[in-house]
Amino acid sequence: MSEVNESVGALLLAALVLLGGCSKCGSASAVDAGTDAGTIRKLGTPKHSIDLRTAIVWIYPEYRGTAVLETTATLTRTMPKLTDAERDEALNALHWEPAQDGGWWFSTFHLSQPDPHTLSVIVSYTVDQLGHLYINPTGLNSQELALYLPRGAEVSAERFTLDVRYTSSPDRSRELIRQAVTLLLGNGQWKALTALEEWTDAMPPSPSESIRLAGPDGAVITFERTGGKVFTQYALDTR
Repeated sequence: MSEVNESVGALLLAALVLLGGCSKCGSASAVDAGTDAGTIRKLGTPKHSIDLRTAIVWIYPEYRGTAVLETTATLTRTMPKLTDAERDEALNALHWEPAQDGGWWFSTFHLSQPDPHTLSVIVSYTVDQLGHLYINPTGLNSQELALYLPRGAEVSAERFTLDVRYTSSPDRSRELIRQAVTLLLGNGQWKALTALEEWTDAMPPSPSESIRLAGPDGAVITFERTGGKVFTQYALDTR
């Protein structure tokens, strides 16, 4: 059933070795991740940061026997004093181009404006690209995503999310969620925000489940399953 290339399994094993015992790997990356000039000037350096490799291993540590439907990383920034003129000037300087959906695009990045004072930079990953996230030591992180947003406006809030949607049989999807939750709770830095059902092999999987865990720096991980379809998200308020 799997649509994921089996060779990627070796990449995951290597990543788990690299991340073993690491609760907060990869703050900075190749481009000295915190150098968002406008943000530093207005609010100082970010409170928190996360790299995509760490986040993906936390929320999706095992994917054999699954089909990945969608993987998306998003950084959303609220700038209460941002005007359209300031936005357009900043996006032009950052080489964003208008997109047909009303947003903007640059290389593999997409920019949307959910409301007049909020911008979201989004990057989506194919199955092959997802596999490389597990072992790339200089992969993208939340601070680097922030570099694609206007740098001169005052920032009141900023949030990073990594979303993965996949599907498998109900039994397999339940097992994958159980594995991920067990690993997270086992390292002592995460705690359950929702009641956990009793997982035993003798029990048939429930039709659906929703689990939320709180972790380092106020991060929240969500697992939602309906039948064999799973949505999992890592969310972190970076400001």
